[in-house]
Amino acid sequence: MYSQKEMDSKVCFIGGARYSNPLDTTSKKKFRALKPLGELFIIGFSQNILPRQFTEHAHFYLMPKLPWALLRYAEMLILGTIITLWIIFRYRVQILVAQSPYEGVAPALGKIIAHWFGRQVVLVVESHGDFEKDFFYQRKIVFASVYHFFMKWAVSLTLGQSDLLRAVSNSTYYQLSDLKPESKIFNFMAWTDIEEFLQVGAKRNNYSSQKILYAGVIIPRSRSSY
Repeated sequence: MYSQKEMDSKVCFIGGARYSNPLDTTSKKKFRALKPLGELFIIGFSQNILPRQFTEHAHFYLMPKLPWALLRYAEMLILGTIITLWIIFRYRVQILVAQSPYEGVAPALGKIIAHWFGRQVVLVVESHGDFEKDFFYQRKIVFASVYHFFMKWAVSLTLGQSDLLRAVSNSTYYQLSDLKPESKIFNFMAWTDIEEFLQVGAKRNNYSSQKILYAGVIIPRSRSSY
């Protein structure tokens, strides 16, 4: 059972995820499961260039999905910070959860500005991968040194303002621990809709295909990276 204090909590998740209205089945299950935490607010992106605001198990504030990643990061920095501050002061949100150190810049700035006005909030920063190197492994970057500078600044600001850290694997745990050894770090897996896998498994038979299609990016790694 959850205490009344937990039920009264107001939590805002900030990240680059894209949501539909109505929610897809997996997102619906996720936020339904999170509802006992308290009142939920989500800052993310819509699936097109139109902003969205709706409520379905949580209050969604979705920014337009601009065509280039750099524009979306700028949008998150500017518009994301404004929405974060509005939610903090309008709804008295107490907990901000950033879904990566880069997406954490907006809530980190929101936390700093809110503190100037006497409002205290907690910032939780998640890590779902190697945020320092993966970006450069996956593509050839022009002016890589410029990217390194701003990425290092973003990580320093976000982790400097973080109160708790969350890793989803041993490698992400060690990376966060190296960057902020004094912080409390909780290590547990990311959300997975296991029901989808169970349904597929239940339908398998002797005639089902044995081939596996992998959709993702394969990048070079070494044991020293972990």
